Amino acid sequence: MPLRGCVTVQDADKWLKMSLMNIAASGKFSSDRTISDYAKDIWGVVPRRDKLPAPYDSHQRERDVVEAGEDS
Repeated sequence: MPLRGCVTVQDADKWLKMSLMNIAASGKFSSDRTISDYAKDIWGVVPRRDKLPAPYDSHQRERDVVEAGEDS
């Protein structure tokens, strides 16, 4: 088992992908409720429950920028 971890860490792209997938799959945190309660009870605003779009593939973004002729 420890060997698998060492091999994965040596593959930076795989490690990054696994790390980000782990974060994305973590679900709600207790701080989410705290922030929601602050928004409602202290700031007097209604929290929005909009879903954000999936993270943009950086390589796809680079292709889109080139195709659109954007500078940045």
